[in-house]
Amino acid sequence: MSKPVGGIVAKVEAAFRAGAKRVLIPQENWQELFREAPLEVIPVRHLEEVISLAFPPIRRTGQVSA
Repeated sequence: MSKPVGGIVAKVEAAFRAGAKRVLIPQENWQELFREAPLEVIPVRHLEEVISLAFPPIRRTGQVSA
């Protein structure tokens, strides 16, 4: 289970200014104002969610490059 962190709004704003397209935050820090954020804010509860979102599976095409 995740734990809330302080200053999350400022951290989300900084991520946007730095060019991030999406951020992952602890579920306990979710605020309705994130629905209108200029980037995707994803609340997570478990580390497994973070890993699967940060490192999606690689699609293999079956082709070998020469």
